[in-house]
Amino acid sequence: MGDAPIATEKELLATNQPITADVIKIGHHGSKTSTSLDLLAKVQPKVAVISCGQNNSYGHPQPIVLQNLLESGINVLRTDERGDVTIRSNGTYLTF
Repeated sequence: MGDAPIATEKELLATNQPITADVIKIGHHGSKTSTSLDLLAKVQPKVAVISCGQNNSYGHPQPIVLQNLLESGINVLRTDERGDVTIRSNGTYLTF
């Protein structure tokens, strides 16, 4: 999702194109300006990856984003907690 803000997510959702993914990289390092509940409901990922530095001055990931992911039943992998996150797929299965 890069740094796409919620306004851009809304534009994407307004296209009514099918958007699904098993894994989503959370926008803007887990800032509250990205990753709306509407986007999560449409994509329905099983896993979310948040790339952010440990003890960063921005407070990323922000609590509301983590709460939205938790309430959506999405497993979260964070680089500030785990270091590099590597995901591999054989086309059927994912390994982390």
